[in-house]
Amino acid sequence: MKKLFKEIIDQTVSCLENRFGDITEIKFCRLLISENFESFKKEFPQPKSEELKKSAYGNLFDIPILKRDLKTLYDDANGAKQLSSKVSDLAADLYSLDLQDQLPELCKLVKLTLTVPLTACSAERSFSALKNYSASKPD
Repeated sequence: MKKLFKEIIDQTVSCLENRFGDITEIKFCRLLISENFESFKKEFPQPKSEELKKSAYGNLFDIPILKRDLKTLYDDANGAKQLSSKVSDLAADLYSLDLQDQLPELCKLVKLTLTVPLTACSAERSFSALKNYSASKPD
């Protein structure tokens, strides 16, 4: 039983390391948190845009155009905050207002942010197996 327990723990740790090992790669998602738009309007979040540039996704973007698009979004912080408290709402707004051509890199960033995986099923299964093992373990 101890061997099984260790294997489950090792598998869980491995899955967690795989899942969250590159969490710094997705810090750029913070560029789209509407509560930050007002402060981003005052001071552009250069470090976050640099994180995107250095990430595995950096080559997908024209960074100067993305900065322009984000500044446009931040400059209308009050309107954007009212319309787009969630990234999915922002995406709907961008497409319903037909802004894909005017803000192309922002649209790409929104799509990317919406497709970043939020769960790790294999790690969740390992935790579930561990819970089942603990529940069935005789005292």
